[in-house]
Amino acid sequence: MADVLDPRHWQERAARTRDKAEQFGMRISRDRLLKIAEEYDRIAERTAERQQASCVTGTAPQAGPLESGRQ
Repeated sequence: MADVLDPRHWQERAARTRDKAEQFGMRISRDRLLKIAEEYDRIAERTAERQQASCVTGTAPQAGPLESGRQ
């Protein structure tokens, strides 16, 4: 299982989703996938911020609703 607290996990998902979007001929499907990729980018940014904050404070980041599998 991928480490959902690692920003690289979300960056890779965003990249894969963008690759899939390029394969779609229907604009609505492609646009929806690109929006999902943007969300993955935002999650990557938040996890990177959490990692940086944990380095500064010396505490391990706690899993939030998305990281723990709950929505």
